[in-house]
Amino acid sequence: MIYPQTKPTNSNGSNSSKHSKNPPNSDNSSDRRFGAGVYNKIVESVYAFAGSVSKYDAWQKYKVLLKNQWLSREEIEKLQWKKLKAILDYSYRTVPFYKNKFDRAGIKPEDINTPADMLLIPITTKEELMEEKMPLNPDLKAEGLEWIKTSGTTGTPLNWPFDVKTYSIKYALFLRGLNYTGWQPGDKIASLWWHTHSSYGNESFSKIKKFAYFFGHRRVLFPPITRDSTDADPRLLKYIYDNLASSPPKVFETSTDSLLMFGYFMEENGLKPLKIENIISIGLLTDAIREKLKKYFQGEIFNRYGPHEMEGIGHDCSRHEGLHLSADSYYFECMRGGKPAKPGECGNFVITDLDNYTQPFIRYKIGDRGSFSQKMCPCGRGLPLINYLEGRSADFVINETCRKISPRQILEFFGNYHEVKFFQLIQDGLIKFKLFLIVKNEVYLEADKIKQGLKRVLGNSADIEIIFTKSISAEPSGKFRWVKREI
Repeated sequence: MIYPQTKPTNSNGSNSSKHSKNPPNSDNSSDRRFGAGVYNKIVESVYAFAGSVSKYDAWQKYKVLLKNQWLSREEIEKLQWKKLKAILDYSYRTVPFYKNKFDRAGIKPEDINTPADMLLIPITTKEELMEEKMPLNPDLKAEGLEWIKTSGTTGTPLNWPFDVKTYSIKYALFLRGLNYTGWQPGDKIASLWWHTHSSYGNESFSKIKKFAYFFGHRRVLFPPITRDSTDADPRLLKYIYDNLASSPPKVFETSTDSLLMFGYFMEENGLKPLKIENIISIGLLTDAIREKLKKYFQGEIFNRYGPHEMEGIGHDCSRHEGLHLSADSYYFECMRGGKPAKPGECGNFVITDLDNYTQPFIRYKIGDRGSFSQKMCPCGRGLPLINYLEGRSADFVINETCRKISPRQILEFFGNYHEVKFFQLIQDGLIKFKLFLIVKNEVYLEADKIKQGLKRVLGNSADIEIIFTKSISAEPSGKFRWVKREI
């Protein structure tokens, strides 16, 4: 992990060296971590008791994670490296797939002693793992294993096993992310996902999850508002709106595109903004989209990064300076051209899971791109920051000089065009692009302005065909992609 070299500061800008023992109150969640309400206390007591008498010890892990976040940068780095050495040693001894990787590279776990040494370990891709027989560890017993799969946004899903121990730490990381918003176990959560999300029927550890969702989260799970396009069901939107308005949850979690669909529906039907204390947006979230959503939702908007393979990688706090990396559970690299990217430089995310001994992910190229931040968050947490994500690697388009342009860059460009509700830019040739637009008004006069502006981003030779439409297709997974490269 490459950490920023600046010292953390507290809310008045002075250096803070005691945040590991005395978490500052600058963040809206720091003084509410263990609950103030009677029901919250009951939930915490039940969670703690369950963890002491059963194998589901997520609560105990959660409390450790809450303390970890306030450790100093050096303390987190030390903990991270200790866990990294342990998972490398385990993987080499018990998983033939990784032993073969190490042997072919002519290295052993004891050779990895510095961040530079990590570059000696070959990167693992999703495609490689899909060719392997699961579980990778031949000694794992089928009893007690549950199977997880990725959403398959840009291809075939990856299936891999989880055990109770791994599930518990991932759930604890999920809880810590919620804690950044001020949520406490027992507070109500409302969730809205795409139709292939595991919540709608194929969840692992479903019995314990149902109990946790019902008792610990008081979760309301809304039906998907759309299956295959930006055409959301208006009756369902009205039903969800009425539910959220009459009984607001502490947290409403959904995808960025679903929040926009919801907001446009409210605007078109003259509905009042929803008063929800915290909204968690999954997916790309630009400053312009955040500001747009504030018209529809009177609450604080957070961003979360947690792919199915690795729950709880990153979450922003109330300072919104970037996403706090769970460096106590993941070793995170940002690679560009085979070398570590500089702070602020966009690269491929390569992640080693420090807690998953059922299905080790060692230097796993997860398929997302972004950059490290040079800042330390003024909230006082010692966890490092990444800047907000740039998008899936497969969705970066290429301009005439072969420079890669991220989905975030395209989203930021459209932040100035307030009449555009949704767009999808598809690159289907070296300089050929199709731009699908959904606009608010029947007569739209800025198409030429958009085309000329995009040429400044994509290159003067870009051949851009603009297609006005009422609906844009989603992926088979139900997820929406703002940008697609089909060459």
